[in-house]
Amino acid sequence: MIALQIARNYLRDKMQQRVAAFQLDTQIEHTGNTAARAHIAIHDQHNCVGKISVERAIDSVLQKSTGMTNKQAHNCIILHTPVFTFEEHESLLLPMLAYFALRQARILGCQNVIIATHHHPLDQQLIQLLKLEPISHLPSLHAQRLEYAIHSAYEQCDVSQREFIQSYFIHEILDSFEIWLTTLFQDSWFTAIKTQTISKEQYIASLFNLHQFVKHTTRLAARCVAMCENRDLRNHYIYHLKGEVNHEVIIESDLRALRADVNYLLNSHVPHTATAGFMVLQESITGFKRDAVLMLACPFIAEGMTANIGYDFVENLFATIRNWGIKSPESVSRFLTSHMKTDGGDDGHWIRVINRIDEFVHTENQMQEFINMLRLAMSSYAHGLNANIDDLELWRADAKIEVMA
Repeated sequence: MIALQIARNYLRDKMQQRVAAFQLDTQIEHTGNTAARAHIAIHDQHNCVGKISVERAIDSVLQKSTGMTNKQAHNCIILHTPVFTFEEHESLLLPMLAYFALRQARILGCQNVIIATHHHPLDQQLIQLLKLEPISHLPSLHAQRLEYAIHSAYEQCDVSQREFIQSYFIHEILDSFEIWLTTLFQDSWFTAIKTQTISKEQYIASLFNLHQFVKHTTRLAARCVAMCENRDLRNHYIYHLKGEVNHEVIIESDLRALRADVNYLLNSHVPHTATAGFMVLQESITGFKRDAVLMLACPFIAEGMTANIGYDFVENLFATIRNWGIKSPESVSRFLTSHMKTDGGDDGHWIRVINRIDEFVHTENQMQEFINMLRLAMSSYAHGLNANIDDLELWRADAKIEVMA
């Protein structure tokens, strides 16, 4: 994931140019391949001023002691008692520290936050701050929906703390993207490429469904140009539009070289339901919500995926195509390979999208909306891509091959 590292380095350098009163430090503990616990600390210019830990409820000591079922605990995060270096920092920094703890819970995909009821004053303050309420059938616990609790923490931060929080929005988005992309690279479609088992029919189906939303990209970008009041954002979409003109024609060329029925594609083909989900999301954002900032979520994941594909992907794809009896793999894969170059790098399309997200997602409420669109985009895009394999297993000689763990 070279492009992801380039993006992180870019954002690190960009953050170092900002003057901030605090620094955030997050350490993750893993159990197997799963992030189980996180330790969050806030530093001033000299030392640590406050720290807090969060832990997945599933398989925790708290779950065992309270008798929570796995179904109850699976999407919950436990918030532990915070510690402050100086007592005078407690009331000032507690909202911001709690926010970053819940931010980490959101990255992990948790929906609820739990605090074990103790008599520690800081636990009681957290319960009030985050508007946690007792659970009638689990009397030793207070809990709340995560989106409400994190909103409550954000609202009680002062202006300078909110500015500091905003500087980390894009980092949360990148962390969430990395978790999704890691899973996607292990799912059906990428596994079929890596194991060189994707059939010609599955590959053609993939290009057919990619064509369905690629051909709309310029029109969707044009809608964003029309609705943008901000000049910088409007210019971003103008640049994006120019870079996407006739990209579907490249797919058509690849398909003609594969001797696929391009006339059917252009005049009669209806996208797979899973692919249509990604298309409908974009149409809703631009046609109903009319929000060009939220729309950035869709190119962020689509271009982010192609930007982070490694050259081993190309080698495996070419080897597979040769196995079909095609002597020149380049002639049927120009669309996928060309986007690796234009979307990636330190000046590619993906970095430009990242910059705009960092610039235009300002508040926690806006962040929650963006995260929702991001997760919808990730889910529908992955479902659409994998369906080209999962729903056409009939055409694979060895359909017993399973997705890698």
